[in-house]
Amino acid sequence: ELEHDEYERQKTILLASLPHDFSHEELADIELDNAEDISPDSIHLWTRYLAFINLLLSQQSEPSVSDRHDSKTELVILEVANSSESLRSDMAILAVNLGFLFTRHFQRSDDHTDIEKAVSALRLATSTLPSGHEYEAGFQFNLANALYHRFECSGERADIDDAVEGYRISANSSENDYEKAGRLNNLGAALQTRFEKFSESSD
Repeated sequence: ELEHDEYERQKTILLASLPHDFSHEELADIELDNAEDISPDSIHLWTRYLAFINLLLSQQSEPSVSDRHDSKTELVILEVANSSESLRSDMAILAVNLGFLFTRHFQRSDDHTDIEKAVSALRLATSTLPSGHEYEAGFQFNLANALYHRFECSGERADIDDAVEGYRISANSSENDYEKAGRLNNLGAALQTRFEKFSESSD
C-alpha cells in the first residue's frame, strides 16, 4: 500500500512539472499506468524510476557526465538494467515520449529549459532501452534531433558531434529505405551545420 502511494505521489509530481499547455493528446502519449496495473514485483522500481525522472526534470540544465554517474544514478540504472526486457522497454518508452514532447514544446516556446529536459529524458531513454531493441534507431534519432536543437541554442561542439553520431547510428539501423532516406537527410544537414560552424574538412 505504501509503495503504491509513493508511486502515485511521484506520478503526480511528474504531471505537475509538465508545461501547462500540453494538450490532452500529448499527455496521453506519456502513458503513465495506474499503480494498480503494475505488478507487485516492479512497483518499487517504477517508483524509483519516476523519482529519478523527476530529479532530472527539476534541474535547470542537463547533468554533467560526472553527475550522471553518481552513486544514486548508477544504482537506479543498474536496477533497471537487471530487470526484464519488457519492463525496461516500458520504462524507456515513457522516457522517450517525455523527451519527444519536450522537444516539440521547445519548438513552440523557444525556452532553453525545455530542450535541456528533452535531452536528459532522451539520454535516459536510450540508456534504458535493451540493446538491439526494434525501437533503438528511432530513439537515437529523437535524441539526435534534441541535441541538434540544443546546439542551435548553445553552439557547443559536443552537441553537434553527438547529434551527427546519433543521426549516423539511426540511419545505419533503419529498417526500410524510406526511414533511412529521411535520417540521412538529417545527417547531411547536421554535417553541413558542423562544417559551417567549425570548418571540418571531413564533413
